Amino acid sequence: MPFVTASDGVPLHYSSTGSGRPLVLVHGWTMNGRFFKKNIGPLAGNYRVITIDSRGHGYSGKELFT
Repeated sequence: MPFVTASDGVPLHYSSTGSGRPLVLVHGWTMNGRFFKKNIGPLAGNYRVITIDSRGHGYSGKELFT
């Protein structure tokens, strides 16, 4: 699973499928990137489809408390 690390150290999950111009799909509150699973295949034929799991959703981490 691909992750990018936020400036505060929290891992944020994303997926990237296809090639071409990037198309970023952002989910709503209480959802995650898997919400778009039926859309990714058809869109990936023409675009690089990127989905994210916002902080605290799906596979992404939550804020760190110090």
